[in-house]
Amino acid sequence: MKKFILVLMIASLCFASGCKENGKSKNEQINPQGKDTIFTVGYNFIELNPLLIKNDINREIFSLIYEPLFTLDENFYTVGVLGKNITLLSDDGLSYKVDLKENVTFHSGIKCTSKDVVATVNYLLNNSTYYDYNVKNILEVKAVSDYSVNITLKKPVVNLASLLTFPVVSSKEMSDGFSFNGTGRYKIDNYVERKSMSLIPSDNYHGQKNEEIKCIKVQLVPDKETANYAYSSGMADIFKQDIFDNSINSNSKNSESLKEYVSTNYGFLLLNHNNPLFNNVNVRQAINKAIDKEAIAEDVLFSKAMPVATPIFNGAWCYNENAVDIYNIEEAKNILKKEGFYNNVNTGIMQKDDGETLILSFNILVNSDNNFRIQVANKISENLKYIGIDCKVKVVSFEEYKDSYINKTYEAFLGSVPMTYDFDLSLFMGEENVSNYKNSTAQNIINGAALEKDASIKKSYLRELQNLFLEDAPHISLYYTKEVLYSSGKVKKGLNPTEFNMFNNIENWSFK
Repeated sequence: MKKFILVLMIASLCFASGCKENGKSKNEQINPQGKDTIFTVGYNFIELNPLLIKNDINREIFSLIYEPLFTLDENFYTVGVLGKNITLLSDDGLSYKVDLKENVTFHSGIKCTSKDVVATVNYLLNNSTYYDYNVKNILEVKAVSDYSVNITLKKPVVNLASLLTFPVVSSKEMSDGFSFNGTGRYKIDNYVERKSMSLIPSDNYHGQKNEEIKCIKVQLVPDKETANYAYSSGMADIFKQDIFDNSINSNSKNSESLKEYVSTNYGFLLLNHNNPLFNNVNVRQAINKAIDKEAIAEDVLFSKAMPVATPIFNGAWCYNENAVDIYNIEEAKNILKKEGFYNNVNTGIMQKDDGETLILSFNILVNSDNNFRIQVANKISENLKYIGIDCKVKVVSFEEYKDSYINKTYEAFLGSVPMTYDFDLSLFMGEENVSNYKNSTAQNIINGAALEKDASIKKSYLRELQNLFLEDAPHISLYYTKEVLYSSGKVKKGLNPTEFNMFNNIENWSFK
């Protein structure tokens, strides 16, 4: 009953309210049908501080109001927003200079300067926020002029600019209280806590404006279920969703079109290198060859995923198009035979007698509350049986699953993580990686990429790292899931969503 009442409240807000001006709805002033207004859905929040958002959807909504130093395009290249350029100053990779664009103002009319960047970074360093990863390697930041800052790192990073993608907040707002005072192309017109927020174009925006969109109306809802209902019932023009939230009704009143694109959700199978089985590169290669990633993406994940050979997906700026693998059962069998494994006629399991008997039998760990993951694990188990590997799916509680990952006590671990925007593969191939993998060449390549000033050479380092990954198979890359931007069809031109921003290219959106 409460949920039904909530839905009625959302419907009432969506159709009865717009962007207010002089007590009158801007929708009424401009167009009684709201044709100049974009309706979308966000999640409830109490904190007005954009650095304290809790989810990706609200991060993207706040990106209409606040801006970062740099943003990311569809290939994850960094693009300057408030930042004009970034320069590596030192050979040790620890000192950078960021120059800011001049004459950028907040909605209040006050100029955005290095003082605001310093205040923002210091806030992130002193508080736990959504952007902890972005600043974890920053030691300090200092203003060297009104429009330049120096950033000192604790250790080199692969791509610092891709981490400077958090919203820059006014230092005055930081001290006086938050009031949606950003530098973005839209400013706040009306905000009702836990109900709605209305955005209108900022008069003093420094970039390209959109002359058609006069208002963006955000309905604030408590959870994904209500958000799905709101969109399915025709209460939003655009709505972002990933495969794991896929509950949009096929008969939705509001789905004229959709755009699919790759998310950063990377799915993988970790193999613990402390286990003698997986300390053998040929065993790892055989496992990789025997897993039908295309079938997992198409059949298990309903074509809402893209199979990958390495942790870098097709389309990323540093992707190596030559680093590909092919599902091949016969080749997988031959690899094991050449390594000395044979089929035990009594058990039907491949084994090797070389001083100590090695039996190709292990468990894949999955968590009980993720049905997609369990299905993927079952598919892998089925694949591996064809080459004589006994692979059992071990389903455990999330707590046990998490503890096994942290303490590296698993045999094989099926998981996923959001790949970081800097494509730093230290998590998987660095000195302290998640699967006890050891390879000094990998570490040298990662360090070389972090110390390199030339972007094209940095790219070659990351391409080389993908080649090494394919040769050494430190773990098994499986897929990247996709996300979907559903659209009512009101926006006829310009929709070009990315994982980083569903409002990407909004300056070129058109109702015509």
